[in-house]
Amino acid sequence: RSASTTTAGALVGKISGITARQKSGVPGSSASLQIRNLGTPLYVIDGVMTDEGAFNNLDIHDIDNISVLKDGAAAIYGFKASNGVVLVTTKKGGKKQKQQVNVNAYTGFQQWTKYPKLLNAYQWNYANDMADVNSGILKDPAVIANKKEELEKWKTGYYNPETGEDYRGFDWYDNFVSKAAPQSYVNININGGTDNTTYYLSVGHVNQDAVFKDYNFNRTNMTANFNIDLTERLKVGAQVLGKIENRVNPAL
Repeated sequence: RSASTTTAGALVGKISGITARQKSGVPGSSASLQIRNLGTPLYVIDGVMTDEGAFNNLDIHDIDNISVLKDGAAAIYGFKASNGVVLVTTKKGGKKQKQQVNVNAYTGFQQWTKYPKLLNAYQWNYANDMADVNSGILKDPAVIANKKEELEKWKTGYYNPETGEDYRGFDWYDNFVSKAAPQSYVNININGGTDNTTYYLSVGHVNQDAVFKDYNFNRTNMTANFNIDLTERLKVGAQVLGKIENRVNPAL
């Protein structure tokens, strides 16, 4: 089980010969896979050549098998496969298979393992004033004395609403960073089949917040695979892959 919101992220460390690079820490951002550091590979999903975006939009629980083709084995896909091929097969029902209902879910929290302690308003102003004194920018004793008075106000958090003097500091970390960002996921799928038909239906939903409180990633995946044997030689199949996605990224 993986807590990653993208397929590429869920594969990190699970397939030999593949490296992954996370471009961003924004919720919902994907990792870029490379086979032997050769560049972005070709993705083939159920026989259809596609790109990294379509691969990462798959629900990880809708995938039946993933295999990687390297070197000469990838040559059958032409020049597009010069960086290797990632073959993906999605889940399907089985003939004469009794109907099964599967539920996969998790919930948890994410947080930074370590974050540097920032200067408060007093420490910041003190460091700047001492730098000016040491560099010779501040020489006038009267100005230095005035700076010391201001520093004392910063230290005590002096505030006078009548005069408008405000030396209260503002803690950006406490106001904008969450101590624990929630993340949840659920997938429900139904599969089965008769003598001539197979089916697989799936709905998955992921919701991820960030340590920065205004960010959010929300995606619902829908998958449907149907196959019908009309005769021994004639088969009809249909596959539907869809998603509804919403991203809240104020800085982008």
